[in-house]
Amino acid sequence: MTELTRFTVTELCQTLEISQGDLYEIVGLGVISPIDTETVWLFDYQALCALRRARRLQTELDLEWAGTAMALTLLEKIDRLEHDNAQLRRQLDRLLQV
Repeated sequence: MTELTRFTVTELCQTLEISQGDLYEIVGLGVISPIDTETVWLFDYQALCALRRARRLQTELDLEWAGTAMALTLLEKIDRLEHDNAQLRRQLDRLLQV
């Protein structure tokens, strides 16, 4: 499987053992987005990885999909804040060395 691999709705549902209804809900909540929404929904490798993470959270924490979407949003914000914090620390270190 490569990053260029594309998945149909059926393939994604079978791979992750979720229903099509759950997939439509997940897309509606913005957890993942299809590549092409005009004719047939296709999903890329990133969507598969994101959905695997969402599925794991949903199962381990016994959340509904809306709760899972919120948890993923918060985790992404934490990741972004940690990245920004590390960048600011590097800048501060450079300033203090001068």
